[in-house]
Amino acid sequence: MLTALVAAAAAAVVLTVLLGGSDHARRIVREAVRLERRVQPKVLRLQPTQKLHKASAGLIRRVKEQGHDEHRSRTRAAARSSVFVSSSTTPPTAVRSLKASPRAGDFARFDDVWFKGGALDYVAEPYVAQNGGRILETWNWGAALSSDGGRTFTFADPYTDFPKAHGGFCCDQLAYYVPGLDLWIWVLQYVPDESGNILRLAVARGSAAFDTARSNRTTFTLFDISPTQFGWPADAEFDFNGISSTKSSLFISTNVINGDRYEGLILRLPLAALARGVLPAREMSYYKTPVGGVPRLVQGADTTMYFASHRNASTLTVWSWPDGTLSVSQTDVPHDAYNLHRPFHCRRSAGPSSDDWCEGLRDDAFKNDDTILTGWVAKGRVGFAWNAGQDRQRQLPYPYVMIVELDQGTLRLADETLIWSPRYAYQYPAIAPNARGDLGGVVLRGGGRSFESCTAVIRDAASARSPSGWQAYTLTASNRGFRSYTGDYLGAAPAGAGSNAWAASCMDLRGGANPLKHLRVHWLSFGRARDGPP
Repeated sequence: MLTALVAAAAAAVVLTVLLGGSDHARRIVREAVRLERRVQPKVLRLQPTQKLHKASAGLIRRVKEQGHDEHRSRTRAAARSSVFVSSSTTPPTAVRSLKASPRAGDFARFDDVWFKGGALDYVAEPYVAQNGGRILETWNWGAALSSDGGRTFTFADPYTDFPKAHGGFCCDQLAYYVPGLDLWIWVLQYVPDESGNILRLAVARGSAAFDTARSNRTTFTLFDISPTQFGWPADAEFDFNGISSTKSSLFISTNVINGDRYEGLILRLPLAALARGVLPAREMSYYKTPVGGVPRLVQGADTTMYFASHRNASTLTVWSWPDGTLSVSQTDVPHDAYNLHRPFHCRRSAGPSSDDWCEGLRDDAFKNDDTILTGWVAKGRVGFAWNAGQDRQRQLPYPYVMIVELDQGTLRLADETLIWSPRYAYQYPAIAPNARGDLGGVVLRGGGRSFESCTAVIRDAASARSPSGWQAYTLTASNRGFRSYTGDYLGAAPAGAGSNAWAASCMDLRGGANPLKHLRVHWLSFGRARDGPP
């Protein structure tokens, strides 16, 4: 087994700084903590398979029971004087059709490959990393790798391809690519036992290492991380994870479930050391956020990582953590309020009452909520987006995506936008900047007369002519209802180093209602036609 880390005991240094302006926003600088011992890596030879592992009934039940409780938003009501967003805040975003022969500036879907089998459920949680022709896509209980631009994929089975730990492999996988170091990072979460659980980082460097994974010769270096390494008790567990990077650091965010307490952990790891297959103690550090939900990391960061969570329904708490320092700054940012009322509803008008995937109804609880799901930094702005509930009083009849953007230099509110429609819901955003700093990604769309669909969203110079500033295009659509739950997150990333196209992961349901037979997880590539593969 890997040598455990022992968290260093250190008191937080707190500094209060008054920022300029009439609201006298308060910025707090806290000191992150260094880890004490180096993580000893283990080398693994991956054994990809052609057939997916079939998820057990017990594991499916666990996902349904925990679902969105893995982050459990505890957002408080908006301040009494708050102004609420409404249909007048942003014009609606109407979905558009793909053109059969797109011109250079038109939106185009370049590729669409889907996977199905015995390891899928409505809560698929797909994620994707891509560098040109090399693709790693993960979902709750499976993964697939391609070295030829998606023409062929090889399945990998995380149950059997990795050494067992704690209660065994669970779910909540992530895939990530670091262009500067040609580094592939695969995050896996394990089932808790009486001593908690772990996050496992599987790291491989270079195209050759990635390519040979499909013929059983790749070596991945494994690093196991447990809550006890950061001072939590043995029965605490990780859940609802995120990943991103700056130029020199890898960041992992996770929710630590400690009894009835949900606390956030941000872990910073040195990329250069990971590329060498080591993790020196002096180069690792972490930061704990207060009770109330795990913050979400931004994509596209340079030398400073930003992450945020809700203070209340009209205030974001935003942290910034520059490379090379342990100082983490915290700022509260007021914005217009949104509806907190649950359950969310997007019932399909032609379907049964249970055909209402916005509810997130699992284990007799409504688990779709306002937890921040995606973030980015691009063109001088830091942005975050999340699900918000319908608000008929303000002419928002379906759940929508709320977006708040801040000026990167001051972290003051720069803009707030909705992706909404009077005809259907938009939920579960995954958005990332491309090499130009344009924004693109995927959302789930449906309700009213529509089945749930995977829909691309894009904001660039061309979309600026649209009333809302965003354009939306259906990439793939279901022809069966998702019943009362879906999610909990999707994936979006640039299609490679320097690419202006996007890769995304999403799901649909076709031909029947049994997800083990009919749910499809998609790898998709899209963007403006001029930015597609040659």
